[in-house]
Amino acid sequence: MIGYLRYQEGFRPGAQQLTGSGDQAVVTRFEPDAVRTLEIGMRFGTDDGSRLSGELSYAYSRWKRVQADLVTSAGFPYVANLGWAQVHYISASLYWQATSAIRFELSGFHTTSHLDRPKSAFAADVEGKLPNVADGGGRLTGRFERWIKGRKISIDGSVGYIGTSYLGVSAPFDIPQGDYLDTAIGARADFGRWGLSLDVENLLNGRANRFSYGNPFSVADGHQRTPLRPRKVRIGIDARF
Repeated sequence: MIGYLRYQEGFRPGAQQLTGSGDQAVVTRFEPDAVRTLEIGMRFGTDDGSRLSGELSYAYSRWKRVQADLVTSAGFPYVANLGWAQVHYISASLYWQATSAIRFELSGFHTTSHLDRPKSAFAADVEGKLPNVADGGGRLTGRFERWIKGRKISIDGSVGYIGTSYLGVSAPFDIPQGDYLDTAIGARADFGRWGLSLDVENLLNGRANRFSYGNPFSVADGHQRTPLRPRKVRIGIDARF
């Protein structure tokens, strides 16, 4: 078993910006922001030949003067400081070599974020979530790989879940997004110099919304969507020379 402790920090400079156009043009300034993160975690099963291994970590971030890309009610983009925020993040992964041919991986995360010291313009959003931060997610993958009659056969499959997040921190831009499944499966047969593969993405042909933004001048209507790519089937033939 291995334990670790990690500390990181970073910042972005401030600047002036021009918001709007014509008679509505306004010059404003946004301040620099800074984030500090402390992470603690552990790993087990790191020995060679271990059939079960995994990771567990927890991180806390303190974010000062959060810079965010926002849109005015008229549709003009601008940058603003939301205030001070904190983020708690926990993640876990588990790897299991069930047999010499079968392997599974399970991973997940959970996030809580709070805008606990907002600027006056966002005072109504005390304890509000930060934009575009999903509250959780996970993924399960499996792989089968074996030599059968001189041919290497491999099959992969995965299903993942992305939790709900919000485009902005206040109305009318507190639009939900996420909350969807992402599925895929693939197979490959190796015939020495030649290979034949079949891959299917978005196996369930989900129609979920990944991101609620497109046109800034109509995003406030709440009707914009960035859907998952439709089910895609790929057949491939490759050769080594």
